Amino acid sequence: MRLSLLPAMLLPLGLASSPMLGAGSHGPPSPDSERESVRFAGTIRGRITEQGSGTPVAGATVVIANTRLGAVADNEGRYVVGQVPAGTHAVTVRMLGYAPKTERVTVSDNGEVVADFALERSASQLSQVVVTATGDQRRVELGNAVSTLRADSLTMSAPITSVGDLLQGRVAGLMTFANAGMTGSAPRIRIRGFNSLSQPNNPLIIVDGARVDNTTGAGSGGGTNIQSYGWTAGSVTAINPDEIESMEIVKGPAAATLYGTDAANGVIVIRTKRGVAGSPKWTLFGEGGVIPGPTKWNENYYAFGKNTLGQQVNCVNLARTAGQCTVDSVSQWNPMADAISSPVGTGYRRQAGAQVSGGAQQFRYFVAGDWERERGYLELSDSEISRLKVERGGADIPDEQIHPNYLNRAAMRANASAMLGPKADLNLSNSLQFQRSQIPTNTVFTDAAWGRGFKDDYDGWLNQRRPGESFATRAAERLVRLTSSANGNFTPLPWLLARATVGVDVSSNFSDNLQRRGEGGTALAPSLGRRLDSRSNTVLFTGDVGTTATFNLLPSIVSKTSVGAQYNRRDRGITTAIAANLPPGSSTVAGAATVSNAEATIQSVVAGGYVEQQFALNDRLFVTGAMRADGASTFGKNFKTAYYPKASVSWLVSSEDWFPKTKAISSFRFRTAYGSSGVQPPADAALTRLQLATVFVNGTTASGAQLQTLGNPNLAPERTTELEGGFDIDFFDGRISLEATAYEKKSKDALVQRSYPRSAGLIATGQLDNVGRVRNRGVEGIITATVFQARGAQFDLSLNGSINHSKLLELDSSLRPPEDRFIKFVQDFPLFGMWDRKIRGYNDANNDGVLQISEVQVDDSITFIGVTNPTDMLTVTPSLSLFNGALRLSSMFVYKGNFIQTNFTELNKCASFGSCKARNDPNASVASQAAYAGFAGPTLTYAGYAEDGTFTRWAEASIVWDATRNLKNLLGSRTASVTFSARNLALWTKYSGLDPEVTANPDLTGNFGTVWDLGYDNPVSPLPKYFIIRLSLGL
Repeated sequence: MRLSLLPAMLLPLGLASSPMLGAGSHGPPSPDSERESVRFAGTIRGRITEQGSGTPVAGATVVIANTRLGAVADNEGRYVVGQVPAGTHAVTVRMLGYAPKTERVTVSDNGEVVADFALERSASQLSQVVVTATGDQRRVELGNAVSTLRADSLTMSAPITSVGDLLQGRVAGLMTFANAGMTGSAPRIRIRGFNSLSQPNNPLIIVDGARVDNTTGAGSGGGTNIQSYGWTAGSVTAINPDEIESMEIVKGPAAATLYGTDAANGVIVIRTKRGVAGSPKWTLFGEGGVIPGPTKWNENYYAFGKNTLGQQVNCVNLARTAGQCTVDSVSQWNPMADAISSPVGTGYRRQAGAQVSGGAQQFRYFVAGDWERERGYLELSDSEISRLKVERGGADIPDEQIHPNYLNRAAMRANASAMLGPKADLNLSNSLQFQRSQIPTNTVFTDAAWGRGFKDDYDGWLNQRRPGESFATRAAERLVRLTSSANGNFTPLPWLLARATVGVDVSSNFSDNLQRRGEGGTALAPSLGRRLDSRSNTVLFTGDVGTTATFNLLPSIVSKTSVGAQYNRRDRGITTAIAANLPPGSSTVAGAATVSNAEATIQSVVAGGYVEQQFALNDRLFVTGAMRADGASTFGKNFKTAYYPKASVSWLVSSEDWFPKTKAISSFRFRTAYGSSGVQPPADAALTRLQLATVFVNGTTASGAQLQTLGNPNLAPERTTELEGGFDIDFFDGRISLEATAYEKKSKDALVQRSYPRSAGLIATGQLDNVGRVRNRGVEGIITATVFQARGAQFDLSLNGSINHSKLLELDSSLRPPEDRFIKFVQDFPLFGMWDRKIRGYNDANNDGVLQISEVQVDDSITFIGVTNPTDMLTVTPSLSLFNGALRLSSMFVYKGNFIQTNFTELNKCASFGSCKARNDPNASVASQAAYAGFAGPTLTYAGYAEDGTFTRWAEASIVWDATRNLKNLLGSRTASVTFSARNLALWTKYSGLDPEVTANPDLTGNFGTVWDLGYDNPVSPLPKYFIIRLSLGL
């Protein structure tokens, strides 16, 4: 393994060991004054409430300036800060949704000061403190857009079952895609479009300073992926939303430069809950709900008729109009809708948890435990269970076959924070997750969608394969995950802060797959039995050190210099054993007729350093410049170090003396940022690789090897550079807030697979090379407004939207795509474009209601049809608070538009199985017949099935009742709330398939090793509805 790390690690050493203090600067205090400040200390305590209503503001952060001291308000709004050095201090209180407030208080030796705060509601977020690569910073100092979510409040008031639910629709420019539409599957997450053609576009995920595994749900996998007979859940599902305090979404390279290589797709920074000083405060919660199965299933058709000899035939429209048969009747049938044999039932969700926090000012703790079980709506019917018992000699049917889709999870967390005096603190974060899930393949959906259009002896299922056979295959996944991090901060001098973080994320995954002999298969091809045992162990290690020096160059200019170094390592080992043709009764690999195995070890290391310089003028103009240098084990040996620059400006224009002071505009900020980041190649992409195998030489076995790839010594990371600019405006004292951003990202050195000539004699089909450039442009906007507020009632409205367009600027001429159809990448056109021969027109010349193939005109050449990923997104979130917050109602509506979804379900139903309406029903629309005729004709085209996928979804609705007054005496609790919520209530779309937001196979690849996200729709489950009730108690 080779690392070009020397320039990266030496970069931080460019900072002088101590800052040069300019005129008017504040130098470090003398040693005597430091000893005095430690010896003489007092206490600051108080209560934080909402101005006007007097409601406690739980979770508000209290900070004592120029110290590491602070506190978090408890559920009653109270806080205590001890060991405060004697003297006068600035005490600042911040809370999302409120304007910050600062008071100066004087603390005497061993004295106590009471400082109460009444916060005013505000939609402005400029005063927030957000997490950056160099430490905490105020949002107003940043030249880039950062979105913040208060997860701790969302889990109490919305139908949140996963991290994906937290993110869906709440962040402008962030898009989630559902995998499979079934319980337990993690969504894919995309921020500001797509940067890479062939590499994962997943953002980094950081939990309490430690990088964690960010893999999402997938299909069967292979190679360096864990394999399964079903779908894999993905590590993102193991992040428990009930343990999260807040999430910050760093959207692009302009903001994520200092996170280094791998941050080009954005960063999601998660803070988990911390302890609050005081007596132990318990929070208990429990929820239950139902997951009803879908009721909409597209029908299959069958035209019963007789040919000229009087024989029973499927009399399709073209045969009927040709005089080859006559129709007796047209049947419509989908076995999913059969009341007797349908596998569509009602799933459920159950969750219970307990959290406790407390401690003294010097040591605070947060401990949580959580149990969750969710079972999807798929369920064998009673008649199917009875049939299987008879066929299996009366043996009981395992529950994993009766209910093939489920998620069981237990989570534990223990966080601790210690004040090591007024100058240092230590924060420990530990979580342990146990998860078992099963997500079956979409076989039952394909057998229903492509089955016969009538109920036969096998209930109309394709291939005579009933649900009992589809569900006979176990595809379970077991995950154990430990995430631990330690973060320390030390302020040796008032102007100098040093910090360090170490973290580890360890996950052990077991894919447990079994199909017993004689179970499953089809009536025509019974199962001989098969077994798949795939195990993966993944370890991510994070090391991060840095220091920040802050001092005054002039009375009006503050300088902040940060340097740091980071080390990130990922180790993964996968072993897989596959067996086929099992002996009767066997459930292991041993004894199978055919056994194969595979093993892979993958390691990658990225290490780098950075320096950042910021100047602040009068606390209103902030100018920042930075440089990051990285070395990585995945780079080619001829590529040494990657350098990533950064620059930004944030100007609070409304603070200037010349800015008009009006009630209409409370604040106005202009910002712009420029920065670069990268995407590293796969761990072995630059290496020459051999494939080992057992061979026979002269009748005896021996070890052999064959050249797999030649390697690429010049391989470099993809490099993405972004320029963004925007503004933030608050109107009418923060009652209305507007945030607008425009950006342009350009990626060069795109990693694309270059094909080998067959004469090279290599096993692999190609080698990754840096041969392309990509551009992404977009705009984002966020509006939050308090529409009215009067007599204990308040109506708020939030809108966020985005538009994104991509373009492949350059692709090596030797990699031009072949003249084929479907999704491909063409220079000067959008990524993931849909290409095919368009249907120019059609004409039913004889007016018989049936289109002949000759009556449809198709273009001779393949042309661009449209993009396959939504370019336009809008989320509308109205909320109403009544009775001074005792009752809160909210909803969320999500729109995604301007994209093409190819309805392969209908195409295959027509072309491969002949059970579509266009071929069987004399009353079928001419347009649907034209789609089939275009595909079946000599100039074959999919274009007729390429539909507009635009949709609007009623994603969430909730009612929260603050029942503290009603249940306090009955339950003996401090606080109590009841939440009624629902998810995926309605879908409005012109798309003829079941759900345009769900993809059937996220592993599908195209030209040059490219990976597709959406664009085609094979049979799969639509997103299910959830109806949940949750009770939360504070003790």
